[in-house]
Amino acid sequence: MTERSQKLSDRKRVWIRLIVSPINLAVVVGILLIHDRTGNPLSTDLLLLVAGAAGAVEMARLFRAGGYDTRPALAALGAGLAAGVGLFAPHDASLRMELRVLMVGVGLLALLVVYLRDVRKDAVTAIALTFIPV
Repeated sequence: MTERSQKLSDRKRVWIRLIVSPINLAVVVGILLIHDRTGNPLSTDLLLLVAGAAGAVEMARLFRAGGYDTRPALAALGAGLAAGVGLFAPHDASLRMELRVLMVGVGLLALLVVYLRDVRKDAVTAIALTFIPV
């Protein structure tokens, strides 16, 4: 990539961020307003699920770009379930917390099973970098 095309690419990224960020903010505020007006937490729980999964995928991709072996799909599944647990217990905060703890524990066990026979020197790093996004 030439220097000029790199500058154009950087400019496009900035403009995309300047346009997309306010749109995202408007969507989030709209969803929270719906929750506030109706009293139904479904929209907020769905927002948390999507945002948690998307954030975990982005973090896993950043680690992968750094040369680490991460699994974005596993991170998205774990973080999405942990963030969207309100779908299963919409009006009980203590049950939500119990479900989150259970999901994180099961996710960690699943991850350890995936890496059970991995004897590489950096296996612990790979496990940590896969689980950190969750």
